[in-house]
Amino acid sequence: MRKKEEVKEFNLEEAFALWKQTGKNGEYLKGKTTSECGDTEIWGFYAKDKKSEKQPDLTICKKLDNGKMEEVAVLWETDNKSGNGKHLYGRTSEKENIIAFYGDGQNNRPYIKGYFQDNN
Repeated sequence: MRKKEEVKEFNLEEAFALWKQTGKNGEYLKGKTTSECGDTEIWGFYAKDKKSEKQPDLTICKKLDNGKMEEVAVLWETDNKSGNGKHLYGRTSEKENIIAFYGDGQNNRPYIKGYFQDNN
């Protein structure tokens, strides 16, 4: 008899929410981290001329006191295994796993919502 595979459970803790914006240089995302993450204002930028699969599809940054942007997370887009759309996965600059899901961005809902992924 074949041994049952163990199913790894994972817990999701909300990390951030981003809303789609349009500026003079094109589309970008703007939002903030959760209060547990400091209520920090963040921006998301899509890769324009991605030359390799190793380059992230989305880079999330925060603004430093000196006005410069600092990268806080990188995400890659992938198809859901269930076949019903795409999601994003990646890591923070502190090497925490992130998984993010697209929403419709309608009615004040975020376009992307990100979660810390704690694999057990």
